[in-house]
Amino acid sequence: MAVLINFIKQVYRNKNMPEEPTHFDRLTEKVRMINLKWLTKGDLADDAKKYIDRLEKEDFELMTHVCHVALACAREASTRHMDPKPFFYGGLFSHTTPKEREELLRNNKVTSALVEAIEKPDSLAQNLSFMHIDQLAQFQQIASIIRDKAKGK
Repeated sequence: MAVLINFIKQVYRNKNMPEEPTHFDRLTEKVRMINLKWLTKGDLADDAKKYIDRLEKEDFELMTHVCHVALACAREASTRHMDPKPFFYGGLFSHTTPKEREELLRNNKVTSALVEAIEKPDSLAQNLSFMHIDQLAQFQQIASIIRDKAKGK
């Protein structure tokens, strides 16, 4: 009888119920929810959604990695009592190419500068020259943290 019940449950699940979410599904869902809830400047939330959608279809491993990085960066910001948005979005876009940054972050100069600073730390001061020196120092710290998280440190 137990075998029959398990068989019926399996058939019912396959036809009428979505599969149990994997760790990856929960991870991307959490990142998507955060992105939808936060108010952002420019088209940042839309650009993040486009990037997540693209990665979900094209590069499962990278999608998993950048979601982990985005969440780890946001947690780090929380422990430091800092705004988690630059950390989160910097982590999410941490592995974009210059071409992808041009496409996705064209209206988000700060996020683009943070992401570029992962590979070129000296570029931040030039790209954010409009900022006050104290703000710039804070963003250099943020870029350093994102760089460490993106590289798995």
